[in-house]
Amino acid sequence: MKRPWKTTLNFFLLTFVVVPIMIDVPPNDTTQTQTTVWGGLGQYALIERGCSGNILRERGIGFQEIGVKWSRDSRRGEIGILAHAAWDRKEVEKEVWDTHYGYSTVYHYPRRALFAVNPFVEVNARYIGAGAGLLMSNTTLPKLNNEKAILFLPSFHLRFGNLKMIYFDASFLQHPWLYSGNYLRIGLGSNKSRTFQPWFGLGFGPSDRLGLLYRGNILLSKGLWLHMLLRAGMSSSTPEPAIGLGITYSRKSLKK
Repeated sequence: MKRPWKTTLNFFLLTFVVVPIMIDVPPNDTTQTQTTVWGGLGQYALIERGCSGNILRERGIGFQEIGVKWSRDSRRGEIGILAHAAWDRKEVEKEVWDTHYGYSTVYHYPRRALFAVNPFVEVNARYIGAGAGLLMSNTTLPKLNNEKAILFLPSFHLRFGNLKMIYFDASFLQHPWLYSGNYLRIGLGSNKSRTFQPWFGLGFGPSDRLGLLYRGNILLSKGLWLHMLLRAGMSSSTPEPAIGLGITYSRKSLKK
């Protein structure tokens, strides 16, 4: 059985040595280097259910997050890395009414701080694109149970449709806003306008239920984009909203 550090090393070698050779930029083609920073905050529902699915107790957990993405892409593909930092807002002991047993109990929810990196690669064609990565974190992600102290999870991104028109895409852990934008999200986007790019879809996790997602990209000046993210959802009687802002700086260069 391979050790985790050996698997990680092999993945990094594949990501930063082999794949860049496969998607190497041909002469007289343009490459683009992008740096994105973002922040977000919101709330997800922590719900404990009985064997029959009935709700025993529920609680809203507030969170905040920041992150950065660096990538280099061309017509053939993209290589990059995402870095995330997310933490629950400080929780204290609180009396919670147990609807199943009919009495109140004091619970303490410790504060969770997560730090994660996710190197990834993508291969793009005109009407389809696919990418994969590996998310590595210092602790488990909320709602994704794992007893290991360090978590290794595969990530992916799929796209169908022309990026210059209307397209469908799905992503699992391979995007900015890991908490605010959900672990898994699917939706439709449009890049028909050169100055405004909307995207509408659904997202799940760490939220307890599916929610509505909206993302908008606004061109501020040449090479500078503003990003907005909104989420609306509800689980039982607990709201699961989120909001996020980000900015991207891109620089193009011609390979001779």
